[in-house]
Amino acid sequence: MNIKNVLIVSAHPDDYELGMGMRIKKYTSAGVRVTAITATVGEYKDSPRGRIKQEKEAGRILGIQEQINLELPCSRLSEFSIDFRNRVEKIVNDIKPDIAYTIYPNDLHVDHEVVSIHSLVAFRSVKNVVYYRVAYSRGFSPNLFFFGNKKLLEFKIKSLKCFKEEIRKSGTIDLKRVSSLAKYEFHNHLHHRCTDSVRKSLELGETVDLLFEPFYIERLISF
Repeated sequence: MNIKNVLIVSAHPDDYELGMGMRIKKYTSAGVRVTAITATVGEYKDSPRGRIKQEKEAGRILGIQEQINLELPCSRLSEFSIDFRNRVEKIVNDIKPDIAYTIYPNDLHVDHEVVSIHSLVAFRSVKNVVYYRVAYSRGFSPNLFFFGNKKLLEFKIKSLKCFKEEIRKSGTIDLKRVSSLAKYEFHNHLHHRCTDSVRKSLELGETVDLLFEPFYIERLISF
């Protein structure tokens, strides 16, 4: 698949960094254009300005060429779902992505659910659509496995460190857990013979960690 133009949609600043930071950095390092749309600024009662500044810095670390924040109200996205969908679809029509990523639909956070459902409608013209996992995803069983490397994980962690309040306040971003999932979770889904083959393809020795991010394919079109 020849991917030159990628679109990623999220609900809040930190969603795509958490869900697919390694995959994003792999794209941008290869010269692929990445556009990221975030629905809200991720504001709280005690931080009404939200996380736009942190999001911009995280995006710079990951090499994202264009970041678009729609500045819709956090935790009230269901009231603006049609506006969100129409604005995302306009961007889709403008940039014509080769592949689009959005949040997995089964999620405890209403903003995540709204983004997933309505971005999928906005992606009607996109040939390839993939879901990524975020903090409150439920019943997520991946069928697409991206294997990165230590350097890509370091960029992902560095981008997440931009969100100091999320790390400090609620533990929504747990950096130790992020690293642990990258190193070990694939064992729940892949037979060791498969991972041995992956290791061989990547020319990695037995002492080098395999590091992965999970995805779920909505559709992939092949010719």
